[in-house]
Amino acid sequence: MLVKFDSKKEVVKEIIKKTKGGRGALAGAIGMSETTFNNKLYERNGCRFFDDEDLEAMEIHAGTYFLAQYRAGQRGGLFVPMAEFELDAEELSEIQIKEMAALGEANVEICRALADDQMIDNKEAKAIKSAAIEAAARVIASKLAAIRVYGMDK
Repeated sequence: MLVKFDSKKEVVKEIIKKTKGGRGALAGAIGMSETTFNNKLYERNGCRFFDDEDLEAMEIHAGTYFLAQYRAGQRGGLFVPMAEFELDAEELSEIQIKEMAALGEANVEICRALADDQMIDNKEAKAIKSAAIEAAARVIASKLAAIRVYGMDK
């Protein structure tokens, strides 16, 4: 799932959630104590926030794309990870079903927002944007998956 992040701190918190062993394991993986990790995360005791190398190391250790999504979002873009594994027609069908479900969810969010007062408030706009970004990523992934399955250069 794609997530729009407003800060690098949000990125780190999501990476922590996806890391087996949590904060302590992530701190150890990038070569620092959990205390130092927390001080950097919350910018306490004179510590500055993590540098780019630390953030990249966290991302790689956790196997996530949150930092890439954050950076793409800062430039008005969208990061879509490319599948690097073999697919068959059945798996492609599953990807296409998820694509259609994501498009439907984006439309459901719009309907929900307009149902009460025909206006979209900030909270509703955020939900619509999130669903639309997820749908866009699934559309791209689906089309690229079709090329992987049916392309001549397999």
